[in-house]
Amino acid sequence: MSRRKPPLEDSRWWLIGEALEHRIQQIDSPELTELDFNRVLKADRLRTMRRRPDGSYERLTASAWDDLYIDSLIIVDTKPFEKPFGRSRMRPGRLVVWSRQLGGQVQNQWIYVWRPDYEKIFSGVTAPSAELRAQSSEVPENGGRKQVHDRADLQSVALWLALQRKQGAPEKRQVDIVGELREWCKRNRRKVPGDSYLNDVVAAALRIKPTLKL
Repeated sequence: MSRRKPPLEDSRWWLIGEALEHRIQQIDSPELTELDFNRVLKADRLRTMRRRPDGSYERLTASAWDDLYIDSLIIVDTKPFEKPFGRSRMRPGRLVVWSRQLGGQVQNQWIYVWRPDYEKIFSGVTAPSAELRAQSSEVPENGGRKQVHDRADLQSVALWLALQRKQGAPEKRQVDIVGELREWCKRNRRKVPGDSYLNDVVAAALRIKPTLKL
């Protein structure tokens, strides 16, 4: 039996930014909140609605989340980099809705989630233990052992490397930046993460790059 469609004008629609912050406070993990939301939005378990500046409402289908996704804003200090690994220069901010098609954050529209769905999905789900959170942040090295890596630092470096280009040179490819990031880890005596992790970090940095106004 199909679910009844919630009315578009109802006080139980909840701004997605507020729902994300509530979930972060609930489990003390922006990373897991991002994963949880992307999973249930893609599956249409958490129904969503969009409101445009003209006041019109639109129910978002599951297919809309093939383009839309949840990710963090990156806070960037555009002063020249003396060292590419300064955490104060580039760090993750709040979680927002992004568009793959637009290549940046969704703006000039407001996205809501249906609060009864949220409560049904996440009620009674407690925060993961400290041990599980630590395990989720561990990344296998090429040699098979595990080492904790700071994703924010690595993504900052990846973005910095993507921006470093000689005049007239073509845009760097993802594979080029992955290789440079691997060499950066070696030079700075950091354990080198696995290839899949490096590719994921660089891909996230490249999604952010077009949104920067330098």
